[in-house]
Amino acid sequence: MQGTFAAFLPFIRNVNFLSDYTSCFLAVFHGLLHRCPLLAAAARRTDVVCAVHEGMVAGIIRSRDDGADAELRPLRPEGGCLLHLRAAS
Repeated sequence: MQGTFAAFLPFIRNVNFLSDYTSCFLAVFHGLLHRCPLLAAAARRTDVVCAVHEGMVAGIIRSRDDGADAELRPLRPEGGCLLHLRAAS
C-alpha cells in the first residue's frame, strides 16, 4: 500500500466508498466500491458517470506514479463497482 496507492486508499475509506478490498500489494489493488453519490445517474449513463470516476481515480494515482493505471468495472453483481489499480512496473 506504500507509494502509488498510499494517498488514495485513505481517501476512499474516509468517504465510505470502500467497504473492503480483496487484495493490495505494492503494485496491484482490487477493491469493491460502494455508496456512489451518483448511483442513479450511473445506472442510466455508466459510459459517462463511471468514465469520469475512473478518470479521477487514475489522475490521483498518476500524480504519484506516471505509469500507474486504473480500471473501473461499473455496477457489478457483487453490489458496487470493482476497482483495479496497477502501479508501474
